[in-house]
Amino acid sequence: MTKIIEELQARVADSKLRLDLATKAFQMYQGSFQQAQQDHSIWTNALQAEMRDEQRRAALATEIQLPLPTEQPQPKPERENYANAVLDTVEEMSEQFNKTDAVRDLLRRHPTGMTAVDIWNEVREEFKHRPYLYSVLKRLRDREEIIKRRNKYCLKLIPKAGEAHEQSVIQ
Repeated sequence: MTKIIEELQARVADSKLRLDLATKAFQMYQGSFQQAQQDHSIWTNALQAEMRDEQRRAALATEIQLPLPTEQPQPKPERENYANAVLDTVEEMSEQFNKTDAVRDLLRRHPTGMTAVDIWNEVREEFKHRPYLYSVLKRLRDREEIIKRRNKYCLKLIPKAGEAHEQSVIQ
């Protein structure tokens, strides 16, 4: 039996050698195959990109293009009329209603002062958004036309020139 075992061992060694050579060849061909596959993929993508660009250029060439202006463009009269109409409307609206004056007049009618909520309840029809009321109140406070005391806004009393003189004489 030892002869059979020796023969089998020799054949295993021989097959191992062939397997190693085949594995090396396979790895070499596999690397070569992967490199060829990668090159093919790169060139296919480049071809597709170039074909897309060519189609885009062909589509742009068929579009109707505007001629380049040779002279200064003339303004369209409709546009000017529209702009003038808008400006006229804005001027009319500003003349009709000034929100700051409305708040000022409201505070003038309530000398004891009004809270912001009270003012809002009075002017909610004229004002589109409530935050704008607070902008108006801040503007009036910054100008020192109104004061805020105990959460009420009051119009600041500015004595007339004659009244100031009379008060200083009386005191």
